[in-house]
Formats: sequence, structure tokens, C-alpha cells
Amino acid sequence: MPSVINAALGPRFQAVLASAWISKHAAAKYVQDYVRRVQAETKNNDSATREPIAFAPPIQVQVLDVAEGSAYECLDAINGGEDSLFHARIKQNLVYGVADGVGGWNESGIDPSIFSRTLTAYSADAAQRTFLLHDSDEADPKDIMRRAFAGMRFDNVPAYGSATELVMSLSLATGRLRTAQLGDSTYVVLDNQQRAKFVAAEQQHRFNMPYQLTIPPVDDSG
Repeated sequence: MPSVINAALGPRFQAVLASAWISKHAAAKYVQDYVRRVQAETKNNDSATREPIAFAPPIQVQVLDVAEGSAYECLDAINGGEDSLFHARIKQNLVYGVADGVGGWNESGIDPSIFSRTLTAYSADAAQRTFLLHDSDEADPKDIMRRAFAGMRFDNVPAYGSATELVMSLSLATGRLRTAQLGDSTYVVLDNQQRAKFVAAEQQHRFNMPYQLTIPPVDDSG
């Protein structure tokens, strides 16, 4: 029978979870201003004597609360775009992930950010409802993704569209990282020297057509 880590000892590992983002509006404005500055410098023939203008878009970084009972509040579509992130603490597991809404739905009049934010909300709820007998038991990210999407599909108010998703579970008792990935939302594992130890491969049917979780609109015309 496998030994169980004494839950009274608490987690053996610590984790810091942070997110970085930039809104599409802020990014577009910065790029426009940057191009104007470069063009003005070139026009004034100053480029040969001056240092290149640094490209430093206003990316916002937020350190998230990973204590038990904490909850992540989704960014709105203005700041978060079509992507959404979630995290949850389940006993000695830190579960977190991202969903990337497929922008092509804009052409059908469907806001893809609603689908991705709904998916991460269901994922956070599925994670919080995970039953673990012992504090040191590990959460299953694949099961969390499955239950989250099932909840979306059978919701009385469905969100139409599609998204890729990545769900990860880090055991603070063992240090083991478990992942569930669908599509091209990939991840990289780095060592303490910032060297890549593992790079997840993209999952695609073909170029620019990743695997997706999809709920198509219902045709009520017939």
C-alpha cells in the first residue's frame, strides 16, 4: 500500500503563480506610437547617432493569490481579449490553466471571449468540486477538463464557440506536475537556470487549425 504524506505537515513545496497580459487596444496604440517615433527619428537622420528606440509594450503582471479558498476573477474582454485564465487550490494541489477562444467566430457574430471565460469558470468550479480522500492526493487535470466541458454542454444557457485549453495541476506535496492539453495552448518547463527541460507540442489537425473544444450554434430554423 503506498505511503500517504502526513497532511498535518503541510505542503513540502511552495509555488508562485503570476499572469502577464496586455489588452489589444493598449498593444495597438503602443505599436502605432512606436512606429511614429521610429519614422520621425529616421526622417531627422538621427538613427545613425542615437541608440535604437527600445520596444517595451505596457505588459501588466499580476501575482495571484494561491491560498486555499482564493478565487480568480476573469479579466473582461477589453483587457483579456479572447483568452482567459483560472486557478484553484484543492488541498495540496494548485490547479491552473488557460483557454484561448477561437477568433474566427467573430465572423459569425459570436464573441469568442465569452466561450473562453465560461470554460475557465467551469474549469475552476470543476477543480473546486474534485474529491480527494487525502490532502496529498493529486488532482487529475484531464478529469477537470472533461467535467468542465460537460457542464458547459448541458448548461441551460449554453455559450457557443470554441477554444483550446490547457489545465495543469501542481502537487505541493510531491512537486509533481500533471497536465491536460487540447490544441495549441502549450507550455514550457524551465529549470532554475531558465533552461527549457520540456516543451509541449502543439496539437493541430493542420497548420492554424488546432484541436478545439466546440459547442456549435443550434439551428432553430427547421
